[in-house]
Amino acid sequence: MAVFEYGCDSCGLRQEKLFRKEPPKTLSCSSCGAEAERLISDFGFAFGDGKVPGNTGVDSLDRDHDKRIGRDAEVRWEHVKDRTSRKRKVQREYGDEGQVPLRLNSEGNYEPMPNKDVQRFQRLHKENDRVIREHKKRESESSDQ
Repeated sequence: MAVFEYGCDSCGLRQEKLFRKEPPKTLSCSSCGAEAERLISDFGFAFGDGKVPGNTGVDSLDRDHDKRIGRDAEVRWEHVKDRTSRKRKVQREYGDEGQVPLRLNSEGNYEPMPNKDVQRFQRLHKENDRVIREHKKRESESSDQ
């Protein structure tokens, strides 16, 4: 929503109106009924020290940073895609895709997790779920009181 200012040439009245969508170029003056035209008015926005803050797209430095951020994001997404494809390849080699728990070895390659580690992971998961349930139960009991 935006506030627009209208001025009447007949009586000189200036009025502000709030619009959700594109405002009309003219309005009926609330004082005399003549057509009041939409005016170009100042924005009610200023920075305390008069300086433009960083990362606004106004400063040339911001554009350079945005370019670097974009390149960095592209590199990171390529890394994610590569890692995902390597994981899927290992999962296909060892069984159903998505069903084989994997871990990274010291060389940075994925390998199936040994059964003892899978069992340990499952025990930790169950314990974590139990602690969360108890915490929620205590929270609900304290909120009821």
